Amino acid sequence: MLLPVRRGVYIAIDGIEGSGKTTQVERVAERLRTGFRVAKVRKPYLLEVRGCEGEGVDAEAEVCLYVADRIIIQRD
Repeated sequence: MLLPVRRGVYIAIDGIEGSGKTTQVERVAERLRTGFRVAKVRKPYLLEVRGCEGEGVDAEAEVCLYVADRIIIQRD
């Protein structure tokens, strides 16, 4: 007998600075925790990648850093 595969859901909350994203993330996470496991992730995930934003890093190198960041999130 095959059991159904349970898959997760990725919810992204985006907006400009000061628009209340953190508040909304907390509200949604609190609500979902009543029946689901919740993992909150910031973009970018790694502090080292966050530190490179706007620091004159080559555009291609920055893309590579963000791709690596996404891969690490998926593994964690």
